[in-house]
Amino acid sequence: MGYTIKNNVRLFVKKETTEGTYAAPSAGTDAVQCMDGLEVKPSRELLERAVLGTGLAKISPRAGLKSVSGTIPVYLRAGSTASTAPETDVMLESLMGSKRNSTSITTGTGHTTSVLHVSSTANLNIGDIVVVKQAGNYHASPISALVANTSITLLVPFASAPSDNVVIEAFTTYVPVTTGHPSYSVSKYVESAILEQATGCKTTSLSLDNFETGKLASLKLGFEGLNFDRSLSAPAYTASFQTSETPVILDACIWQDGVEIPVNKFSLSIDNKMGFIQDTCDGKKASRITERSVKGSIDPYKSSSDISNFTKFNTNAPFSLFVTAHNPTTTAGEFSQSVSFYMPKCTIVELGEGDNSGVLQDSISFHANTPDGTNPEIYISIS
Repeated sequence: MGYTIKNNVRLFVKKETTEGTYAAPSAGTDAVQCMDGLEVKPSRELLERAVLGTGLAKISPRAGLKSVSGTIPVYLRAGSTASTAPETDVMLESLMGSKRNSTSITTGTGHTTSVLHVSSTANLNIGDIVVVKQAGNYHASPISALVANTSITLLVPFASAPSDNVVIEAFTTYVPVTTGHPSYSVSKYVESAILEQATGCKTTSLSLDNFETGKLASLKLGFEGLNFDRSLSAPAYTASFQTSETPVILDACIWQDGVEIPVNKFSLSIDNKMGFIQDTCDGKKASRITERSVKGSIDPYKSSSDISNFTKFNTNAPFSLFVTAHNPTTTAGEFSQSVSFYMPKCTIVELGEGDNSGVLQDSISFHANTPDGTNPEIYISIS
């Protein structure tokens, strides 16, 4: 018997054409570079039988519904280029339900600090987080308003108006919707000899961890699926991973209502509730996301002259939160491989106090909400 080790595990994720029908990897780029903590866990519901005459022992149960769940931990990072989706693309689309893409866009002329003129807004939407490539002064901001085929308004303004014909970088934005969350198959190869597969999977949770000054942030993506299998099988493709780097949380900034604030830690969780479609013929045959919850926390330093966070908490006043991390390039003021989060309406649910080396901080727990059930409560952008 050959023994297996954790470091000889490879994971591939592939979007399914038909929910619950196994989608095998079709290229090495379907691979996902995982951290320690990867888990694919099959289970069967055991149906006990209350039969008399067996004494103190229980009669053997029958096996009922199959299920599978797991956790895919990865470092927080973008794709190799702005126009390349990250390795987590399928899982993020499944979590949120939809995505939209834009190639790089050359703007027009006569910009202000917050309004950029563009001749076509076909690939731009409110909530998209854009990186404006002003030479020596790259700038990231959500789009807060838009005039079709005329202009976009940035939530976070430039210090001075950018140049004419400045370029907006290509990006992918993951947007929450109520229906149509795609499913995917998970293929876990152990020692290139055993295939553990899960089918009909949808992402049910995201946890952003270690987004803290000087650390490497990571994501834990949880999933649930319809079925599982295991076989002696070698991968048909060699894993090919993205070349993007994980940003160190040093060039990572946070804005509250469009104003940058000093924060040491940021956390975020997104949880989807899964409802399974079951019938007597097929058991679990499909699934539907039925509820979503977005929560998080920040710890801004407590001001000696400002109690605005208490006022927001006391009056239940909403605020926007924009968070971005990226990798600096060799040119001062420029960066690449950005990962950003934007929540237009956050509400403080708990306001505590902490400290960092004796310096006081507000410990803020918040929920991100939609004001009307139509406008999304969170956007995730990669560029």
